Amino acid sequence: MRRHRQSAGALVLAAAVWGGGIPAAAPAVAASTPVTYYVDSSTGSDSNSGTSPSSPWKSLAKVSGAALNPGDTVAFNRGETFTGQLAVKRSGAAGAPITYTSYGTGSLPVITGSGVSGGDYCSTVLIKDYDHLAFDSIQIENPRTVSRPGIDDTCAYGVQVVNDKASTLSNYTFRHVTVANVNSIAQTANFDSNVQSGIAFESYALADKFDSITVEDSHFQYGTRFGVAINPETRVLNGASASNVVIRDNTCDQTGGSCFLVKWTDHALIQNNDIESSGSTGHGFQIGRGSGGWILGTTNVVIDHNVSQHSRGPHDTAGFHVDARNTNVLMQYNYFNDAQGHGVEILGNNANVILRYNVIIDSGYRTDDGGWVYTDAYDPTVGQANQLVSSGVYLYNNTLSYAVQTPSNNSSTEFRYGLKNSFMYNNVFDCTNGTTTWLHTLGTPVNNTVTHNLFNNAGAALVALDSAPVTGSPAFAGTDRSAADSFKLSSTSPARAAGVSRPDPGFDALGSGIFAGIPAVPNQDFYGHALPAGTPSIGADQS
Repeated sequence: MRRHRQSAGALVLAAAVWGGGIPAAAPAVAASTPVTYYVDSSTGSDSNSGTSPSSPWKSLAKVSGAALNPGDTVAFNRGETFTGQLAVKRSGAAGAPITYTSYGTGSLPVITGSGVSGGDYCSTVLIKDYDHLAFDSIQIENPRTVSRPGIDDTCAYGVQVVNDKASTLSNYTFRHVTVANVNSIAQTANFDSNVQSGIAFESYALADKFDSITVEDSHFQYGTRFGVAINPETRVLNGASASNVVIRDNTCDQTGGSCFLVKWTDHALIQNNDIESSGSTGHGFQIGRGSGGWILGTTNVVIDHNVSQHSRGPHDTAGFHVDARNTNVLMQYNYFNDAQGHGVEILGNNANVILRYNVIIDSGYRTDDGGWVYTDAYDPTVGQANQLVSSGVYLYNNTLSYAVQTPSNNSSTEFRYGLKNSFMYNNVFDCTNGTTTWLHTLGTPVNNTVTHNLFNNAGAALVALDSAPVTGSPAFAGTDRSAADSFKLSSTSPARAAGVSRPDPGFDALGSGIFAGIPAVPNQDFYGHALPAGTPSIGADQS
């Protein structure tokens, strides 16, 4: 069971939210002293003071028009539904955010932009050019079904945060939040123009910057496309308009597209998230295509200890998708299982991308271009003449196993190989249950080192890349392919102590700031075992 941390912003309401009691009415205070305002859609009145549970406000319109100050809290009664749009029109301050949370007992209060007179809103919560804000212990929905004049039917957000003021907006926290059923009425003809999101941060130019965004201990379910999206629009910013983004300890279930999208960002930590069935259909209007996570145009990104399973749809539907123009990416300790498209997808113009100690199971069985690991020169941000394969990709000590037979995939998966100045070593490439893998070489790979990998039932062309291959069964410890522990090495595995030692790659940002808990040099394997001082084993298990 996931352990949730109590947020500082909700401490004033701790007795009501977690203890079941109703907090005492706030005494009369000076304007500079933080105030808690209460909102109850059943018993409230917008003519009330709002400063006690016995005299609550009623509507989102009242909250939107309130003269809130830094440190103030707006608390919605649990078990209630609030319809309309919450338009945030005040900023908090450093160390004193304006907090939107809940009080009372029962289920989370639901704020929804649908079911409103005049048609459903595009955004349930709209934040335009305001910052220092916190959202804690509320549920946000927007299942649009009725058109609203002046609003495109393709538009749908739970929370839409916009910066168009050519300055830096800072400090946004979403904690213990559920965002569900954010569905548009229609989709655009251009797939990439579908930006429907549970929570979205949008910059219109490179000067419109966001800093310090945290989304944690939250749940995202259903929705047309994204769970969380940083710069989902198709505009090319050619630099970082967001920084210090932390997305961790969240669950994501059956989104129509990717659970997480991070674009044009410097310093992002995507950690300990559990993603199930991205690219889903059948829950409202869903596009049915999406990797578990997706990055583009980023610098200094760590993707750590995530689980992504059952990604579906055409094209880019991987456990995780490293799109184009990313620099300094570390992907480690992740479990990717049953991705229809690819286990991991790495496109063009990337540099210093590190994949280590990941377990990738039964992924890449789509007929047209499915593969274990898919590397390509494609870069959607530049013209065809500037498409370049990625350089400095490190693929080492990963375990990849495949056993999927379908009538259309000829019981095989693809390894697409289009890299330069890259290294691939100490990986297990295991095909079983009558399956195999085949090599698809993109162009002429240049200056790559491939050595000390273990191949079981792999195609001859893939094995021939390796200067010192180990062949045969890896002799895994278990047989349950749905359990990561099954892919530990047995005591008799030929992969044990059969690898090669090489310096661990990294980048300067590791070990400090939002990466303080990520050492520059790894000290454990996928299963938490300490790394050996001597010759390493092949694969993600170093016990």
